[in-house]
Amino acid sequence: MPPAAEPVRYGLTTNIDTHNPVKANYHEFTGMLRDIRHARTWHGRAGYLFGPPGWHEPAAAPRPHRTPAPTAEAALPASASGPDGATNEATPPDHEIKEAVPV
Repeated sequence: MPPAAEPVRYGLTTNIDTHNPVKANYHEFTGMLRDIRHARTWHGRAGYLFGPPGWHEPAAAPRPHRTPAPTAEAALPASASGPDGATNEATPPDHEIKEAVPV
């Protein structure tokens, strides 16, 4: 004879506060759909749909702050001359650029 074990208990793990049979049958599906809708990644959506009961997305790690890479224009000094030694007079130096003001 097997050792005495805890008796099996049947029922819901949380109270759903309704006697509506449709809500009683489908409340878990609506919870799954809510989890899928709020998932941050496609991996999370698939996990909620195909993962074991109680599965949840891992907490998001904070992203490191990235500074933008310098552009080729920023690397050149304002007085850079072209290949023939002539300067580009059409482009004013950075301190002379004026922003357009709406009228």
